[in-house]
Amino acid sequence: MSLNKLLKFVKNLKFKEKLFLSYIIVIIIPITTLGIYSYTQSKEFLREQAEQVLVNHVRNIENKVIDKTKKYDEITGYLVFDDRMQKIMNNYYTDRFTLLDELTNYVDTFISLIMLSYNIDKITIYSKTGMPDYKYMINSYDEVSNESWAKETSKSNTINHYYEDNSLLFTRNITDISTNRELGIISVRLDPYKFFSECIEIRDGSYAIAITDSENNVVFLRNTLPNNIPNIPFAKFSYMDEGITKYTNSKYLVIKSEIFKSGWNFCYYVPLTMIAIHTGKIIVATVLIIVSCIIILLLIIYFFSNTFVKPIQYLNKKMKDVREGNLSVNISSSSKDEVGELTSSFAEMLNRINSLINEVYESKIAQKEIELRLLQVCINPHFLYNSLSIINWKAIEIDASEISHIVTTLSNFYRTTLNRGEKFTSFRNEFMRANTRVISAKNWRIS
Repeated sequence: MSLNKLLKFVKNLKFKEKLFLSYIIVIIIPITTLGIYSYTQSKEFLREQAEQVLVNHVRNIENKVIDKTKKYDEITGYLVFDDRMQKIMNNYYTDRFTLLDELTNYVDTFISLIMLSYNIDKITIYSKTGMPDYKYMINSYDEVSNESWAKETSKSNTINHYYEDNSLLFTRNITDISTNRELGIISVRLDPYKFFSECIEIRDGSYAIAITDSENNVVFLRNTLPNNIPNIPFAKFSYMDEGITKYTNSKYLVIKSEIFKSGWNFCYYVPLTMIAIHTGKIIVATVLIIVSCIIILLLIIYFFSNTFVKPIQYLNKKMKDVREGNLSVNISSSSKDEVGELTSSFAEMLNRINSLINEVYESKIAQKEIELRLLQVCINPHFLYNSLSIINWKAIEIDASEISHIVTTLSNFYRTTLNRGEKFTSFRNEFMRANTRVISAKNWRIS
């Protein structure tokens, strides 16, 4: 439908329909706009809530990793500062059998118990005091002296964390508490998957979590993203801002932080499209509110439109009656608005018209009466009667009885018809006039 046809259609609508349609348009547009705005704001609020839930979940994971790291730091420190371990590592034994007994009955049992209790893959002490190798638990420092982590640990007085050969290493330099003599280094080796899996709760949904070391090597990775979602290389995380980040035309929620004193970086990201936002209830509530408002407003519109249109319909009906010729219709209005004034003006105009019609009608009747009187005056009855009498006498003189009878009859007819100039006549005179006409007609027919 073209614009012109639409305008013509609207133009030809009745006033009530135009009024109703205009109200509908004026009301639906703001209500719909408000509903869409409310839905958008509610959806955004839910998205922010969902993001905050994810952030809290990530912070919880981070805290668990920190707590667990501290626990293994304490275990490493406990091994380093244990009195019997300090005595064994000083290697003051002159009897190898006594040393072997210490290694077998204490070191082996002590380290094995700790390994079993805390899911440790391997605990190795690298001795700088010439201790003999004992299983995997005690080895010479020369075996790892060229390793970067061993060199850094020897120079440090704190616990260090490394990712080496697909394992987590908790290392610390061992020194004599009394003399500050270097005794070696200790290495606690853990399975990174077991270590971090216990900290990261299994969570439904699609996301990616990675923990990287100081050299950006991935220590732990869990990725549940679908194949159609592009993965962000974790090497790029150091250059990306935390929060909403765009990568390859997709938006992600990125959360990253440095785990306390471990040198590890915690990285988490999830596509915004994968954040579960349950908007079904919001949509239903918004639609119900909009529909309820529209229904209530339609009822109000119907009431007010009837109030506005009824006086117009009343006036239109009365005008149709007048157009069809009924000038005696009764028109009245108690309303003081424009329509009421228009109705009152039309009623006054109709009364004026009726008054003018009555005046014209009465003047026409008076004019006809004047014309009739003038005609009666023109016809002088005395002159007519005298003339007819003369004719009658002349007819009698020449013995023309028929002529005399006809003239006499005609004289009687005019006498009753003219009624001496009066407007009203008696029944007797009217009967005589009719009888005279019948007799005259009969005589003329016979003639």
